[in-house]
Amino acid sequence: MRDDLLSAMACVDWAVSQIPSLEERLNTWFEANVKLELEEIEPDSPKRRVVAVKKAELPLTFNAEVGAYINAMRSSLDLLATSLAHRYGVPDPDKHYFPIVPSKAVFDAGDYKGSKLIKGLPKEPRAKIESLKPYEGGNENLWFLHYLDIERKHRRLLVVSIRTGMFRVQGSGFTRHHPVWEFTDDKTILGTIADARSQPKMHIAPYVGIDEPNFGSKHVVAALQDFAGATGAAISLFDDP
Repeated sequence: MRDDLLSAMACVDWAVSQIPSLEERLNTWFEANVKLELEEIEPDSPKRRVVAVKKAELPLTFNAEVGAYINAMRSSLDLLATSLAHRYGVPDPDKHYFPIVPSKAVFDAGDYKGSKLIKGLPKEPRAKIESLKPYEGGNENLWFLHYLDIERKHRRLLVVSIRTGMFRVQGSGFTRHHPVWEFTDDKTILGTIADARSQPKMHIAPYVGIDEPNFGSKHVVAALQDFAGATGAAISLFDDP
């Protein structure tokens, strides 16, 4: 890779290198702190509620850690902008930002933070940035990376939840209550088992997601991998001779 892109790519590579450890530690926390239990509904009835019990809150250090990875990948794009400004002789090269904006209309209008870089670049590198569609409705991974880098400063991003396909009960007679559950308190009813006189086999897969109404909920590891792919691809686009 060209020397002037190495600093930008190092930010992405560092975040990627931390993801396996993050995933392992999240899974370990989930398995230790989210338990499946059966509750009696009526005395002497074989019918039981299946509940997920959260023993502790997800440590805030996970939010801080994920925020650091998001920030590193968003910063990699600003380092790319600086490198391109130096490469092509754009004035004030150390004062430019990589633009990611709310819509195509805003991007086309050219009135946004980072527009001076775009206007100062030659036709070919400018066309490459335009091809990335760095706006909401264009490149969704770049847009949400940018959006979450702002949101992480004001609120928690991570939520512990249980989703369809994560939870299994071996045996018949299980009735699922909802397709998705999020812990609004320390105990969440998942469904009922018609006859639980013999202990059923139950399994729940770990899930900690990024909680964002406009983003949907996506497993945090998958989201970080998508962000890394998008930023790495953007940087590599300029790795030409």
